[in-house]
Amino acid sequence: MKKIFLFVLIIQILCLSVSANAFSDVTDTKLEDSISTLSQFNILNGYEDGSFRPKTNITRAEFAKIICKTFLLETSEKINDEFVDVSENHWARDYIYTTKKLGIINGTSSTTFAPDDNITYEQAIKMVVASLGYNKESTEKGGYPEGYIMVADELVLLDNIKYDPKEHAIRENIVYMIENALHVPFYFLSESNGNVVREESVDTLYKIHFFLINDTSIGEETNSDSVG
Repeated sequence: MKKIFLFVLIIQILCLSVSANAFSDVTDTKLEDSISTLSQFNILNGYEDGSFRPKTNITRAEFAKIICKTFLLETSEKINDEFVDVSENHWARDYIYTTKKLGIINGTSSTTFAPDDNITYEQAIKMVVASLGYNKESTEKGGYPEGYIMVADELVLLDNIKYDPKEHAIRENIVYMIENALHVPFYFLSESNGNVVREESVDTLYKIHFFLINDTSIGEETNSDSVG
């Protein structure tokens, strides 16, 4: 049985590492491979027309969903300090409030989130670093945005990415940032009595995602949007 399991595991790893050439507008092999990994993990997908649109921006709401998918966060319903621009029926409401509860995101003000605004690189970096559990270290280095960028550099999250912190992030670079996050040490985040608790993981997110997609007890969520 152990030999059979090992063989299946090797085949699955090879399948994840080989690009499927699935997207009509992606020709770069490295990007194809990276997209293939995130697609296998149900983190980031292409559009129904067969394109990926690597130069397209990502909204703040879309990125909140990507964060929840990447870090396997159990979505929760709204909290008391609601954002007035996130309606009861907004498709990303639970993703936004989950990341808010865990200290991953803040609003553009005390009462607004601007869910449909395009996310900037410094905002995306902050959210990824915070999701990895490095809020404390980032604050000690100066906080937002410089402290988070410094920690991101130390974790090699920004490898292969050319960016201006103030510019809007594009899907191609978000792919690289998220894929890099799958391979670095991280902390599980949870909320207890209004406080965020972090617990060090013994495995990388890549390893956890890899085994989860082979767990038949976990249902698959079907969504027509591109960040599903």
